[in-house]
Amino acid sequence: MVNFWVENSERGPSRITDQMVNELISAYVNPLGIHDSIRSLGGEPWGSTLYPDDLISDNQRIDIVIANLNPDGNPSGVQGYYFSGNNFQSTVFPASNEAVMMFIDSEAAYLNQDLTTSKAVMVHEATHMTNFYRRAATRATPASFALWLEETTATIAEDITANRITPGFNPVRDQQMSDYLSSRSGNCSLTNFQMTFGTCFSYDVNGVFGGYLVRQLGVDFYKALLNSTQTDSVAALDQTIKAFRPTSSLGQELRSWAQVTFAGTPTIDLPAGLGYPNVVMGPSGFDLPEIDLVSYAGISRFSSNSPTSVRSRASVSWKRSATIGTFTENVIVPPGTALTITINN
Repeated sequence: MVNFWVENSERGPSRITDQMVNELISAYVNPLGIHDSIRSLGGEPWGSTLYPDDLISDNQRIDIVIANLNPDGNPSGVQGYYFSGNNFQSTVFPASNEAVMMFIDSEAAYLNQDLTTSKAVMVHEATHMTNFYRRAATRATPASFALWLEETTATIAEDITANRITPGFNPVRDQQMSDYLSSRSGNCSLTNFQMTFGTCFSYDVNGVFGGYLVRQLGVDFYKALLNSTQTDSVAALDQTIKAFRPTSSLGQELRSWAQVTFAGTPTIDLPAGLGYPNVVMGPSGFDLPEIDLVSYAGISRFSSNSPTSVRSRASVSWKRSATIGTFTENVIVPPGTALTITINN
């Protein structure tokens, strides 16, 4: 059973209406909706556990609470959250609501005048739900993802399910890619997750990289990553990449991703194994749209100055334009880094 709760003061004609609630309910519970989609990708959101003395029982409903999480009259900011502490018995964690639940920001719904963001948030938080149940509640050796990979997997789920949940809108193609390029976010570490808006807003950085991986390696790659038994998150991602592309690695995919994304080479000119091709799986599968980087040609994406350092699992891109004939340049490549050159004709 799925229950939707609306904060009393947030319900009304100019706030959360019955029509909005019904639309969110439909997005979550309809066949091939959020619940079915996330369950098919990562498994059940709750069930029996290996820790019955600590965690709530398996006879649980899902509670989705629509509340004003940050009363500031602004649709941005915290738009939702899932907290695994609520899955514990209150005798173990007194602040627990003893429920499988997520919270959705009401202002993000009615101030946006569109429920696209709220639906994507439900996808995101439902992924956190299944990750906690699968990776922590049902394993003798819990293997929760590190923050960066936990958030990355939830962000990838928004991309994979978008054609079902928010048809016509894809978060990587229509939002994250342009934000990532325009902020010149190349020198941002994949594993140092930044939750605040700025140059290295990780929901954009990691979301775009996740979109690249799932278009290159497929939705089955994503499912395998969720089910990795590795306790180290870097090793989990690296090993899953190698399982689907034996000649590659996390480092190689990061280099290829940065090279293609910042060069902006049109899809038609890219060799196999590079770029953001579409993924078509049929009516009951997950269709991901192609992302042609030529669409972002107007965005200035290159660093104007060389940085004093390159962060771990990050990259920096420079552009050398208007070079005619022979061109020579000495570039120092520090230990532990790699230099990639792209020639756009």
